[in-house]
Amino acid sequence: MSGTRVIVVFAAVVFATAIVPPMTAWTVNQRRIERARSDENTLAGRVSILSAGTRRAMPAADVLFGPGRLPAATPTATAAWLTAPRGSLAAVLEEPMLPADPWGNAYLLRVQPAGGGIVLSAGPNGTIETPLSGSRRTPVGDDIVANIPALASRQR
Repeated sequence: MSGTRVIVVFAAVVFATAIVPPMTAWTVNQRRIERARSDENTLAGRVSILSAGTRRAMPAADVLFGPGRLPAATPTATAAWLTAPRGSLAAVLEEPMLPADPWGNAYLLRVQPAGGGIVLSAGPNGTIETPLSGSRRTPVGDDIVANIPALASRQR
C-alpha cells in the first residue's frame, strides 16, 4: 500500500470515529429538545383551553407534574419546584397525558388560576435551573419552558 493510500485510509478512519459520532449525538439531542418543546406547547395548549372555573378549581398545588422521575434541583430558587405543594397533572386533564420528557423526567407545570403559568422540562442535564417564583418566564440553563397564556378577561 502506498503512503497516499495509507493517509487516505487513516483520514477516513479518523473522520468515522472522531467526527460522525459527535454529529450524530448532537442531532439526536436537537430532536429531543424539539420533541420537548412540542410536548410542552401541547400541554400549555391543553391547560389554556380549560375553562376559568376548571382552572380556579385546580388542586391546591403550586406545581403539577406528569409521569416520569422528578428532576433534580438544589439551589433554593429551583428546589421550590420540588418542595412546593404538588399535584398530579392527570387529575386536571381528562384526556391522555403526554409521557415523560425525552430524558425520562416529568414535565412540571406551574399554573396560576387566572394568571397563566409555565410548563417546564429540566432539559438534557435533568436539573431544574429556572426559579419557580418571580415573573421570569424564560428558561435558565438548558431548561425548556413553554408559557401558558393568562385567561382572557372575558372568561374571568
